[in-house]
Amino acid sequence: RAPPPPPPPPPLTADHPLVIVVESFANIKDGQKLKNANVSVVLVDGEGEPLCPVATTPMGSGTARSDGSIVFNAPVRLDATYDAIPRGGALVLELRHFKEKDKKMSVKCWARVAAASVERGGSAAAATLQKPTDRSGRRAKNFHKGEPDVRVSFR
Repeated sequence: RAPPPPPPPPPLTADHPLVIVVESFANIKDGQKLKNANVSVVLVDGEGEPLCPVATTPMGSGTARSDGSIVFNAPVRLDATYDAIPRGGALVLELRHFKEKDKKMSVKCWARVAAASVERGGSAAAATLQKPTDRSGRRAKNFHKGEPDVRVSFR
């Protein structure tokens, strides 16, 4: 006898918690020298104001590759739901690393994923941007060549 069919997947409801899988940051110069790399993620409105507390991938969760990419494949759950994402809002991601001499976390670069790209079960790519981080996205300068170097997916 055949085993019973697996249960159907849960429905894709809009009030599902916002879970971002930070897949990777590419073209990070000296990426292999970054200590304890991690990524912070926050949902912001059109003005760049945070709509939930910042969440981060585990400290040191990034694996640097020789091609300049840092792979995380780490899920981050925000204290927000898919239906809470406002028009004009965005996810702001910061690639951070520990600076030994300053004994603190420092931002290497950041990215902004527009709300329109955020969809449960989907994925998105965004350009890395130069610090300082501007959560509103108005003063965003490319860190690399404007390539879609940051990859994320949603579940």
